[in-house]
Amino acid sequence: MRTPSLGPSLLGFVVGCLLLSTGASATESAEAKIVNGLGTHLYPSVGMLAIQGGSLCSGVLIGCRTFLTAAHCACTVPGVAAYDGAQCNARPELLDPSRFLVFFQHAGSFQTAQVMVHPSYLPNTASDLAILKLAIPVTGIAPSPIDTTGKPPFGTAGTIVGFGSTRADLPDGGVKRAGAVTVSSCSGPSNAFEVCWSFSSPLGAPGSNSNICRGDSGSPLFVADPLGPPVVAGIASFGTNETCLAPDTGLDSDVFRDREWIAAQAGADLASPTCGDLPAVGGSGTAVLGDEGTVTAAAPQARFDFPVPADTRRLRIGLNGAPGNQVDLYARVGGAASAASFDCKSEAPQAFGVFPAQFCDIPSPAAGTWNVLAQLGSGPGGPFQATATLFLGPAGLPCVPDAATLCIDDQPGDRRFKVQVAYRTAQGGERSGMGTAVPLTSLGVEHGGLFWFFSPDNPEMLVKIVNACALNGTFWVFSSAGTNVGLTTTVTDTLTGHLKTYSNPDLTPAAPVQDTGALPCN
Repeated sequence: MRTPSLGPSLLGFVVGCLLLSTGASATESAEAKIVNGLGTHLYPSVGMLAIQGGSLCSGVLIGCRTFLTAAHCACTVPGVAAYDGAQCNARPELLDPSRFLVFFQHAGSFQTAQVMVHPSYLPNTASDLAILKLAIPVTGIAPSPIDTTGKPPFGTAGTIVGFGSTRADLPDGGVKRAGAVTVSSCSGPSNAFEVCWSFSSPLGAPGSNSNICRGDSGSPLFVADPLGPPVVAGIASFGTNETCLAPDTGLDSDVFRDREWIAAQAGADLASPTCGDLPAVGGSGTAVLGDEGTVTAAAPQARFDFPVPADTRRLRIGLNGAPGNQVDLYARVGGAASAASFDCKSEAPQAFGVFPAQFCDIPSPAAGTWNVLAQLGSGPGGPFQATATLFLGPAGLPCVPDAATLCIDDQPGDRRFKVQVAYRTAQGGERSGMGTAVPLTSLGVEHGGLFWFFSPDNPEMLVKIVNACALNGTFWVFSSAGTNVGLTTTVTDTLTGHLKTYSNPDLTPAAPVQDTGALPCN
């Protein structure tokens, strides 16, 4: 992750801009993105930062109103200057809160009330940190704790998460991606100020060996904490290869080194374990369903189906994607959503004219199959993500079987697990709906069942759940589908409220699911 990514409104999505210091020497572009990563709808504390003028950065929520990102996201004027902390703090126009908008997939867009830059920030050297105080608190997201124990030693495994592009010459930022890195030595004196990793060939599978690039600036490096959730150990600053491709060294600002400054700016908000009266996304009582796709001028629509259980307290739907596109969001229960038929819509203009960020927040949503439509209104098109976040009702009530709900036992007759399958296909005309459940308890099969989609004499899918609590503390989910239609399978543990989803794109042969860590036993 290097300099802030530039949208198409600035020189056609400039790949490498010249950043000049207040003297005459040129500095390295400081932009970043996740290279060789995987799209994700998780890591709810990681947000997208849109900046007036068309720049894109990332960052992480460390308090209900406190967003940590890179100083150069605020202090760089592309093609003009890269100011240090003292210079930047002396230029109030750069720290004008109206220049910044933060978007979370699970909570929507937030205006900024205050911007604070580390006074010792030196471009491409040290303390590349800034804090944005949001105008109102985020709800339903647990802030990520910062590293207060010590700089991670070489060999530490970490995860980088950001909204950057996958290569310096591709305008595919605006999509959240994650990937693994291993902390290693920095080059030269940077070891005193930065947390680094080496990005080298062979790359391996996506997500297994990743890097930062444009648009990932400010994104977090998470490392494990044996006493709690992962901590933020680094904030993406820059890399040594402008292309973001291997070989490269990624350099993050050392959060532990500047922990006292971070704590002083965040104040009591840094200690917030949860935000608002909603459960934290990713924990018990919540479910995250997501899909990714591409919209183009030739194919301007993409759809996503998902089930909403009865007694869901709140439904949030977010849409984010590649810059330069006006992509609108429509959602409807019980039928295909459109600009003329919807239960919720979001047609907000692109953030600062560049980045699509749509959001619906629906209290007490109707139960049933919801359809989400991503509609390209203008722009060249590109990748997008749709994220549905469900805040569920009280857990503990057993599954209630119906035509679309398969109830599976853990212990005989307890109906602990609820399984639903939503399908959609373009084959034979646009067809969609909920799979019809076929329980097999009359045959003595209590831990599995079938679904059919189009005809009761044509079963499409087998699902079973295995109690492996004595082996690894989880229930295992297996499924096999003899179909190539688009599927979203949702498995809910009604005792704990935990939920897991599995998706298959339309016109793609469904791969078997063998999830041996699907649902925790407690």
